[in-house]
Amino acid sequence: QIGDKAGECVTLFNMAHISWQNKQQDEAMKMWASSYVIAKQIGYAQVLQALSQLAPQLGLPEGLAGWENLAQRVQNGEKIEFGQEESEVEQIRGFVRGLVHAMREKSPDAEKYFQSVSKMAIDPQAPSHVQELGKVLQRLMSGIKNPDLSALTEEIRKIVEEEIGGKDEG
Repeated sequence: QIGDKAGECVTLFNMAHISWQNKQQDEAMKMWASSYVIAKQIGYAQVLQALSQLAPQLGLPEGLAGWENLAQRVQNGEKIEFGQEESEVEQIRGFVRGLVHAMREKSPDAEKYFQSVSKMAIDPQAPSHVQELGKVLQRLMSGIKNPDLSALTEEIRKIVEEEIGGKDEG
């Protein structure tokens, strides 16, 4: 009520930890996402750094891209359930969505995504569909506006088409 956004941000962040400890993962993730939105709005580097470090422990991509994706999902009214593991398809959708967002915003996270997709493309331990996705995303990030999607599985191809569909710039 008094407009203390920094205080609200820290309170939400701490309440999320308590909710997580009380096995209320869905609530915790929503609070952390709200904390991220406020921290981003006011440039609260300390909270952004803490969220960035927390992300991999929660199964989100490193950095802030996972929080950005989660915040958008919460804002869009999507049901957030973290009691169970995300399926590979959901992980791929979230990764591609975060990558496209980072490219559009010319975010510093775009470089991390490029490093990730470059590793995906050549990792001999990765399944072939993940390697192919890495190659396609690598081409997209290199400026190719309409990369060949024919080597992708139908499910992954649809995800990539949906996520890059509205993309005008390269």
